[in-house]
Amino acid sequence: MPPLLIPGVETVPIYTSVAPSAFNETYVLPAPTNQKPRNETPNETLYLNNINEKIQLPVLKRVLTQMFQTVGKVLDVKLSKSLRKKGQAFIVFEKVEDAEKAIEVFNGIALYNKELVVQYARQKSDIIVEKEGGDIVEYKRRRISEKEERIRKELEESRNNPDQNGSLKISRPKAADLLIPNEVLFVQNLIPDCTQQMVEELFNTYPGFKEVRMVPGRPNIAFVEYNTMGESSIAREALDRHNMAPNHPIQVTFAKR
Repeated sequence: MPPLLIPGVETVPIYTSVAPSAFNETYVLPAPTNQKPRNETPNETLYLNNINEKIQLPVLKRVLTQMFQTVGKVLDVKLSKSLRKKGQAFIVFEKVEDAEKAIEVFNGIALYNKELVVQYARQKSDIIVEKEGGDIVEYKRRRISEKEERIRKELEESRNNPDQNGSLKISRPKAADLLIPNEVLFVQNLIPDCTQQMVEELFNTYPGFKEVRMVPGRPNIAFVEYNTMGESSIAREALDRHNMAPNHPIQVTFAKR
């Protein structure tokens, strides 16, 4: 496979699966180590992680599209602006066999000096469900229910298996992540002239939205409630660090209970 080139810098390969001696050592990245992905049920959607977080999202999306369309038709490339989900991406192919081939070709390659991990996503993308004529609303409800169950099991496991200090095992030590998931989100760093309508328009695009409660005299914070914990979790993951204005990211956490 010839090296793929960084857009606008044609002399610098992003990745290569050939021996390093074939290129100038200044530019060549390590050869693939053939790391095996987690065994998942084959489907059209791939989950990528261990991506270099310093690469700008527009550049990364362009590069991933260029890479993966070499093995089949790509329907979508999804990246998240959330800091917690940086270094991750989803690639949606039209055919399962193309996704399978992409794992064989790209899993373990060096992309921007990091070893890329490519595996099947746990669930199909909304695009594929709609393409197959499925009930997208019911599919989203089932996905939310499964997410709630995963969160419940993780919390139960943490309570039943504390660490040596007697505290719960939490993978992320940040204070915001220590809050117990629930139906209410706490939103901070809203723009100074923010209104309730502006917050509603931002959060009501996610399933299960219930209401927005502004704090009198504090236009920069708000509480947003959803019907279930799973629904609030999805909105939190999508909107935490979302830029409400240029260089003005909001912070979305679970409200204290």
